[in-house]
Amino acid sequence: MNSYLSLPPKVKPLKDVILPIGTRIKFVKELSSGPDEFSPGNLYAPKDGKGEVVGHDCWEGHRVKWDNWKHPFGAIHGEEFVQDYECERISCSELPNK
Repeated sequence: MNSYLSLPPKVKPLKDVILPIGTRIKFVKELSSGPDEFSPGNLYAPKDGKGEVVGHDCWEGHRVKWDNWKHPFGAIHGEEFVQDYECERISCSELPNK
């Protein structure tokens, strides 16, 4: 069989990929709650805000925390946040000398 007739490899949806605790993330949309009888509303994270994964004990799959909000909350990988690859970049001058 020729390779052009073969099926591409199956890729997991991002929501099924579990990121390790401590992974830096970027929010891809604003996460907020509207006002109700208990609260005037909360901004959990703005679009393009930065944060990190702090756990996995929620139905959304990831418990995350925005850098400017002290309380963690559940969010869906790929729909509400993605891994922040910009944070992972370091310059050569930051590498330890051996």
